[in-house]
Amino acid sequence: MSIAPEGLALIKQFESLSLNAYLCPAGKWTIGYGHTGPEVHAGQSVTLEQAEVLLQVDVARFAAFVKLKCPIATAMQYAAMVCLCFNIGTGNFQRSSVLRLHNAGDAAGAARAFALWTKATGADGKKRELRGLVRRRAAEAALYLSEDGRDDPQRTRAADVSPEKSLTKSRVMIGSSIGGAATVSAGLSQAVEQIEWIKDLIVPLTPYLPWMHTAFIVLGVAGIALAMIARWTDRKHGRL
Repeated sequence: MSIAPEGLALIKQFESLSLNAYLCPAGKWTIGYGHTGPEVHAGQSVTLEQAEVLLQVDVARFAAFVKLKCPIATAMQYAAMVCLCFNIGTGNFQRSSVLRLHNAGDAAGAARAFALWTKATGADGKKRELRGLVRRRAAEAALYLSEDGRDDPQRTRAADVSPEKSLTKSRVMIGSSIGGAATVSAGLSQAVEQIEWIKDLIVPLTPYLPWMHTAFIVLGVAGIALAMIARWTDRKHGRL
């Protein structure tokens, strides 16, 4: 099964060609156009013709999987999703918001959801955002939104592909901060009730401490609930 030439060109561009095996940022031995597998090892080399064959085999495998999971798609949507699947793997693609939102008919949300896949796990087991993946996801999203592939897939379209929210503007972070602050405050208010010398300093506030303690607990629960709801909503609509 094949994909549009624009999709194949995008894979070639971002995977690059290496005729000698190398360790990718995720710590996997890679060769050709991003080909990985147990047969790839240090010191291995392939010819250009062999690299092309490996690419065709890999693309056909991922294309068949995307076609199975997303039977209704335009040529460009299909090509873009194959590019994504090629990079993140079938397991990740199957549980991705891109697949879910695409099948729900939310093209704009699916395009935004490409940007959720900009991190790679290194050999040390830590996830890090890679600039190359940020550029790749933007190109894939632009291709996904184009009608005939003529739009430059390297152009990020801000109206359709939202950038990552800053921590100070994230509803999840705001809710978490409220919950965390309230929890700490509740603990402090409880401690104040039990420390005599502090009581002596704030005698006028003593009658209000039980009420403050309860209020902080309620605020903490509300903050945590807000964070959970915001995170669920963001993931549902493909937002970061």
